[in-house]
Amino acid sequence: MTTERSGPANLNSAISGNSGRDAGLKAWRKGVFDDQEESIGAAYSPAPQFDVQGAGGLGGRAGTAYCITSVSLKAFGDLAITASAARRLSQESQERFAILVGTHLIELARLLNPGCRLELLKHTDVSVPAIFDLHLRGVVAGLMSVFELKNALKSRSTLGRSCLLFDRISWRERLIIGNNTAEALPPDAPNIYLAYEKFLMAYFELVDIKVAKPYTGRNVGIFPGSRIHTKNIPNTLIEKLASQCLSSGFNPVVFSLDGEWSYNSSFINTICIPKTFASLIDALHSTDLVISADSLPAHLAEYYGLPVYVVSPSRNEYWLPRSAFEMGFWGLFEEMDMTRRSLGKFLANV
Repeated sequence: MTTERSGPANLNSAISGNSGRDAGLKAWRKGVFDDQEESIGAAYSPAPQFDVQGAGGLGGRAGTAYCITSVSLKAFGDLAITASAARRLSQESQERFAILVGTHLIELARLLNPGCRLELLKHTDVSVPAIFDLHLRGVVAGLMSVFELKNALKSRSTLGRSCLLFDRISWRERLIIGNNTAEALPPDAPNIYLAYEKFLMAYFELVDIKVAKPYTGRNVGIFPGSRIHTKNIPNTLIEKLASQCLSSGFNPVVFSLDGEWSYNSSFINTICIPKTFASLIDALHSTDLVISADSLPAHLAEYYGLPVYVVSPSRNEYWLPRSAFEMGFWGLFEEMDMTRRSLGKFLANV
């Protein structure tokens, strides 16, 4: 999302009208956190003394202080999920946690600003590195991206003083990790938000945060588009979702991104927004409820405390926003009866 263009001056009106004591920590900070060229976030405050785990994994016990760097190189929604987890860390814990983001995620990382340190891992791909998009990019491009990412990690020698965290470690991640210590989220969690919670609770202090947006109206934002075309909500289903919202006393508005997927209707308000993360976030904040494809807007809604309902082509509970997973607020393209019932429950829950 890089194209800049001015959007509606007021989306709401558009809708309604239509120095640390430990030498190890100090070295880690200096190499990983104080490189201004590659730093995204603000400077760190001093943190307590701690022991840095050597190669061979975290091990240890709950309450032991570790440096962990979560690696985010894939899709935009994955970063939003990681940011949601990082925001639940206590202030002291955030001083020992960082998110290392790929070049394509810089803008979104800055806007999310989850409180922990944000660091840049440079790569030349304008979007998701090719190794994570082999179907579209091919094997040659994928191997080139592995070489680039591995060298980028290797050049950041102080990462050896922290443990890299991935949502999973498959053969792709193993090619990139090299000699760095790395861990994956626990595979037995039923949902990725719960997987992050389970992992982080073993090493950090978590706090409860309230980010729910105050309920001010009955505007439902429908965000049908996805980077993966098969996840786009079909037009016929959009109309059914919007009609159910209308019959339940809500005002549905369909949002599309300029230059991408579009939707037109004679009876449903539609708004085309610039293809920028800021515009998407503004659009989300202009709504009271969100209906989304299984894509970034769903996880941004969760991040900002908006009630969210997800519609997918197939069951995918592991990757649902936490609230949608726990409340059952999701539906399927080809199972309209189930979708109608769960959407009704979602709308009635407000």
